[in-house]
Amino acid sequence: RMQRIAELREKAIMDEKAIYARGKQIGAREIAKRMLNQNIPIDQIIKITELTTEEIEKIDDLTKNERNQRISELREKAIMDEKAIYAKGLDVGEENNKIKIAKKMLAENMPIEVIIKMTELTKEKIEKLK
Repeated sequence: RMQRIAELREKAIMDEKAIYARGKQIGAREIAKRMLNQNIPIDQIIKITELTTEEIEKIDDLTKNERNQRISELREKAIMDEKAIYAKGLDVGEENNKIKIAKKMLAENMPIEVIIKMTELTKEKIEKLK
């Protein structure tokens, strides 16, 4: 029984060391990732973090993929924003043109009902133009 307790203690210590080492490695990878983002040379990152060249290159590839993904998302957002601005501009331009035409129609003493029908402006908007 004492032998079994000793074995379990030894296993617990080994597990704890493995968990500590894993945590240390994860921490080193996160720091390496940040260092890569700051364009710190790989050889310097290896020296500081004690990670292998292969590990750093793998992190660098992942970091590049993340950057490329983010760039792609930002481009897509910019295109969507541009389309929204264009659509808004069209709406404003259309509205302004309707107002301009309504003013000309008012100047020609056309009935408000006709102006409403032709421009699709509200009666209130047309009356404000008088």
